Amino acid sequence: MSDKEYISPNKKLLVLQKAFALCKEVYQIVKKFPKSELFGITQQIRRAVVSIVSSIAEGAARTGGKEKIKFFITEKGSLTELETQLLLAKELEYYIYNQEIFNKIQKVWKLLNVLIQSKRKIIKNFLLLFLTITYLLSPNCCLLFSAFQSTDWSVRAESMGGVFTAISDEPSGVYYNPSGTRFVEKNFVQTMYSKPFLGIEDINIYLMNIAGVFKTKYISLGFSYGSYNVENNLYKEDTIIFNLSKKLDEIYSELPALSLGINFKYLTKKYTFDDEILNLEPELKDKKSRSVVSLDFGAIYKFLDDKMSVGFAVKDFNQPNIAVLEENKDIIPMVVSFGSAYNFGDIKTGLYFEDFTLGIELRYRNQDWGDENTKFFYALAIETYLNFHTIPIRFGINKNSFNLGFGYQGIKISEKLNLGIVYNFGLPIVYNDTFGNHRICVDVKF
Repeated sequence: MSDKEYISPNKKLLVLQKAFALCKEVYQIVKKFPKSELFGITQQIRRAVVSIVSSIAEGAARTGGKEKIKFFITEKGSLTELETQLLLAKELEYYIYNQEIFNKIQKVWKLLNVLIQSKRKIIKNFLLLFLTITYLLSPNCCLLFSAFQSTDWSVRAESMGGVFTAISDEPSGVYYNPSGTRFVEKNFVQTMYSKPFLGIEDINIYLMNIAGVFKTKYISLGFSYGSYNVENNLYKEDTIIFNLSKKLDEIYSELPALSLGINFKYLTKKYTFDDEILNLEPELKDKKSRSVVSLDFGAIYKFLDDKMSVGFAVKDFNQPNIAVLEENKDIIPMVVSFGSAYNFGDIKTGLYFEDFTLGIELRYRNQDWGDENTKFFYALAIETYLNFHTIPIRFGINKNSFNLGFGYQGIKISEKLNLGIVYNFGLPIVYNDTFGNHRICVDVKF
């Protein structure tokens, strides 16, 4: 029997028609996601959108009002899951943000509300409950993240929107430019803790690292350990860095003030797979982690009496494959960064702004997924100090967020030991229903 002869009354429902259209468009979007996410965020998004269409159709076919309401309410949760996953995929730059797809999600949401209200009155507390869980994640969020894409390991750098390739003169600077450690004036150790997406329930992600720089007469030695953890080890990335840097004019005074640096990195990715994934890929039972070695190279050149600096870095230039299965690919993309910073010196305008610095940053990641726009990063930043260089104030804006940072670096423990505390707040440009990203760092100079 053809559709021309008979059309189910349920198929005439506007909400079902809109859900079908939403499903088709979402499938087009995830086609551009990286292949390494086939059993991760790609699968979860497809599962969520197909569930929405299927359950709306099944709910519409039910004769009992309570049964209809049960199915429609369930699919409000699936819409929430789909919206959150698409927003996180945008944060990972898997596709170019388009408000239209989220408008369509909201349209289906509103139509479901109309159907629910037509069957029985929704009490106020019930509505408030669903409003508060608008952006909940599924329990399997450990697979929502592509390997080693997070770079926000420095509170100072992220306060400046990520503008750090031309500076990087602190231990955590090794994540941005390995040559910056030679400009560190004293032995320096710092530790950082970051909590992204604060205020959104059931999102449990944190980053922490400890890093240090030790100066010798001939070379600067840096180290860092960083951990990116999702849902208490459901997904985890560990980064260990050993860093070496040296200035050319220290070798021969006639050479330029050019610092060169290299990172030797040991990267480990760990999963805790759920039963559903293991049923699809049984060979993953003995493949819970993978470790690779990667390399970074960088350079910083200072001139105009050290007021102007330019930096260049190439990260992960050997592009290792960190997929847990050898036959799959999860290539860590090479990232090329360029930055520039100019120190205007001290500026007195009511307050006395010390070392007022303006900086810019450009990056390109040669990933083999997403559109060209997702491969580029750009940022602008300001840094200055108050009260004899003890109170830093920083501001940065990039393609993803607004950032503000401040702290106090004048805590004197002893004649040679100084303690500092800095804080950063980042507000995502696209993701609205959050209290932002928060980072705090404690450092010791000696």
